[in-house]
Amino acid sequence: MTRALREQIMSEVLDEHELTSSGLNSLLDQETLLSGQRNLAASLQWRDAYLDPINYIQIELLKRARQQNEDTTDNHKDGDLNVEDPLIRSINALAAGLRNTG
Repeated sequence: MTRALREQIMSEVLDEHELTSSGLNSLLDQETLLSGQRNLAASLQWRDAYLDPINYIQIELLKRARQQNEDTTDNHKDGDLNVEDPLIRSINALAAGLRNTG
């Protein structure tokens, strides 16, 4: 995927997110999402502090897995890190964190 296409898609995703958020806020007559549910908002902020590092690790593992898949000439060089197991573990960790916190 080219950089321009990636930026175009991300721009559209961000625009849709903003449109959806503002629509929900307007519909619910509130300033921000969860402004009427302070306890839930606080709980989600605490959760994010623990899940964000796993998200960043997962991004790095996905990059490495994709790089390994693109390397068709010598897929198993000495010293290469097998990222499949840590990637699956990161997915399971995020799923468990989301399941435990809603």
